[in-house]
Amino acid sequence: MTTLVVLLVIAIAIMAAKNLLGPKKYEKYKHHGAEVWVRSDLKGKHRDYCLCWSCNQFHPGQKINCPAAQVLYQNCVTFDVVTPVWECPNFERITQK
Repeated sequence: MTTLVVLLVIAIAIMAAKNLLGPKKYEKYKHHGAEVWVRSDLKGKHRDYCLCWSCNQFHPGQKINCPAAQVLYQNCVTFDVVTPVWECPNFERITQK
């Protein structure tokens, strides 16, 4: 391996260790009118991680919305939580036309 590759691997390992082993920070803020707690490093990242935002079946606010996404949304509204979807059997990746 070249020196650059070795340094890159070491840097990635250090960043991963800090994220996994370091103390987590939490904060309280208002989200849609409710005071909620969030892990600071994940605040505002829901759409970056949630499969729904990259799925052809996701149509928020429309009758044709994915049934699973709609149920999750209702749960979020009921309990003032944010629920990113990491895995889904019905995922259909949005393709460019």
